[in-house]
Amino acid sequence: MAFVEEGNARASLRAGPVTYSKLFESSAYEHQVMRMEMTGAGVRHVLEQQLEAEPDELLHVAGLTWERSGDGVGAVTLADGRVLNDDATYTVAANALLVDQDEFTGFRQDGRGMRAVGTDLEALEGWMRVSETRASG
Repeated sequence: MAFVEEGNARASLRAGPVTYSKLFESSAYEHQVMRMEMTGAGVRHVLEQQLEAEPDELLHVAGLTWERSGDGVGAVTLADGRVLNDDATYTVAANALLVDQDEFTGFRQDGRGMRAVGTDLEALEGWMRVSETRASG
């Protein structure tokens, strides 16, 4: 699963052929992507922290969906339909800017084996290559 803050993307990708230049317009910051292992409870902690900010600082997430329950986080469902298990360990990615924010200490407190694995622009470029291969194959 992956987390990114709303302001990380500078622009939407326009329709048409995707070029490196267009990707750079969308994700020009090139923050390091941090990969870590977190328990489901740690993931839930990060989800709850976004609701503690004033105003709420909702994160974009991939690999899961979550529901709000009152002032907190309710059901959390993984992309494959399984329910998040607080005791299970998951692979999580977030950019270094987000990991270092005071509002999201959960990454630093609950993340284990944290390491940089490239930049967010490199990740976007890689995802686009994989998507293009799947679409043409």
